[in-house]
Amino acid sequence: MIILNIKGGLGNQMFQYACGRALSLRNNDKLSLVWSEYQGDTARKFSLKNFAIKAEVIEPDVVPKFPKLLARLKQKLTKNFYVGFDSSILKKHGQTVYLDGYFQSEKYFQDYADEIRQDFSLVAPFEGKTAEIANTIKSELNAVSLHVRRGDYVTHPDFGGIVTQEYYERAIQHIRESVPSAKFYVFSDDIDWCRSELPLGSDATFVSNPEFKDYEEMILMSLSHHHIIANSSFSWWGAWLGNNPNKIVIAPSKWSNLHENWYKDIIPSTWIRL
Repeated sequence: MIILNIKGGLGNQMFQYACGRALSLRNNDKLSLVWSEYQGDTARKFSLKNFAIKAEVIEPDVVPKFPKLLARLKQKLTKNFYVGFDSSILKKHGQTVYLDGYFQSEKYFQDYADEIRQDFSLVAPFEGKTAEIANTIKSELNAVSLHVRRGDYVTHPDFGGIVTQEYYERAIQHIRESVPSAKFYVFSDDIDWCRSELPLGSDATFVSNPEFKDYEEMILMSLSHHHIIANSSFSWWGAWLGNNPNKIVIAPSKWSNLHENWYKDIIPSTWIRL
């Protein structure tokens, strides 16, 4: 059995699941997800429930019923904390494994990419406005998703100041030189900044809407043929889930101010770093 602790936001949860799911497929073993709504003082949503995942889920209201049992399991089972890639994870088998980490590298699950993409299909299909936008993006042969994360990242000591306006200008220019008649679909928590600061003109559609769920926007992002991402697991997954075999993905050359070594394997080798 593989017991995987799920934590963090949507993108982080997806990295964790993908690693655990790949290990379960490799070993033909059962995958169980442990989830707690409150992680420290922060309330989190179990975002994976919106996808067609293949795992047993221990819900928040069940966890308090056996805290002592779970504590004993954690003491007995193999437990490690990972952010970057560690090849020893791929070799774990023949035992009950408890995993607690972030596992932010495609190398953990690249051998099962088709299965992972299938697992991350939506349980409920798009409806209404999201369905309209999805159809528009899919019909555009030169669709390019562009993700800008501002909010907490603007002054964040670890992730702030990395993906600058200059980065987006260079990325947009690279796409325009490589993709004739590129059409940009912009996803951001600060659409007003994107409208005023990015050199997009009439080539852009600003997609993000308070009415849309985060997982809906991620899947909309994935429908584009090419991608410009931020140093964010959210847009990482929006790009990775895209099934265009010839996709261009532009990512920042740096991911973190304080722990860059942790993220040295986060960008797939086929992506372009600027």
